[in-house]
Amino acid sequence: MVDGFAAVDFRLGVILLPSELRAQGSTAAPRSGRLAGGGQITVEVQNAFDTRPEARLGDGRPAPGYGRDDHDPIGRQVGIQFAKRF
Repeated sequence: MVDGFAAVDFRLGVILLPSELRAQGSTAAPRSGRLAGGGQITVEVQNAFDTRPEARLGDGRPAPGYGRDDHDPIGRQVGIQFAKRF
């Protein structure tokens, strides 16, 4: 019997404004194109609760090939990304 499996992922992104736009306040129209400046920081978590697929045989023993590290040896993954157009 294969148990139910659900993984929770989330991503958070923040757009950084260039200092000239922050100084002018929100009334300034942002420039478009490559020279708009600023950047973006993204934090991503995959499989936040570190769940893994599990299965059991009819007598209750764990099924071969469904050990903790057989199907998903990595488990939870955390990534941080910084992007900026130059």
